[in-house]
Amino acid sequence: MQIRITLVSDRGINIPIAYRHAQQSLIYNTLQSWPDYSQKLHSHGASENTTGFKLFTFSPLEGSYTKIGKRLVFDGRVSFEIRSHDAFMVQLLLAGLCEGKTVNLLDNVLTVKSCFMENRIIFERTVTVKAVSPIVVLSNTSDGHTVYYSPEDDIFYERILANAKRKWCSLYDERDFCLNIYSADENYRKLVTLFKGTYINAWYVTLILEGNSKVIDFLYNVGLGNKTSQGFGMFEVV
Repeated sequence: MQIRITLVSDRGINIPIAYRHAQQSLIYNTLQSWPDYSQKLHSHGASENTTGFKLFTFSPLEGSYTKIGKRLVFDGRVSFEIRSHDAFMVQLLLAGLCEGKTVNLLDNVLTVKSCFMENRIIFERTVTVKAVSPIVVLSNTSDGHTVYYSPEDDIFYERILANAKRKWCSLYDERDFCLNIYSADENYRKLVTLFKGTYINAWYVTLILEGNSKVIDFLYNVGLGNKTSQGFGMFEVV
């Protein structure tokens, strides 16, 4: 399920270029009105069986802006999309982000102009998808270092697939997981960004997903790759 939210301000909206943590904070702060659910999401993910998987993602901010140094100044209106496999989370966000509600995006005090639910369902067994927010693929070494992979590495696609399988199997039967992932073209683009002081390497890529349509639909709502609950890995069908 998906939510489209539009936020407005009487003055410009001034935020750093690396702002995903601000969006994530807005989501978590909204859910804090339901402390039992919020705590469960932080501790276990979308259910008691999904430790480590929050099973939601969100898009970059959309709107007209001017780049000034390392900051973006929007003209007073921004919108973005939140997706989640958890229908209950979607309902709580709709209740918490009702029209006229005041929210904070870092130091910006914004008003909810609109917030509505969509329910795009993917029925196709083969789709070409384009990353709306870049995809992160990583592994952690035994000595505590993080290794990031690029679309030039075969392991990039293998790890996206393995991550997708773990997410699916945290809720559903492994026997129903059927998916292949291929590169659709070589027109990929790298993004290096910060999230709470940590540099992250991510990639805008176009991929082909082929398999069980229910798995593809599931991934549409939870994202591809690592760090999806930090605003990475959202894709659109093209």
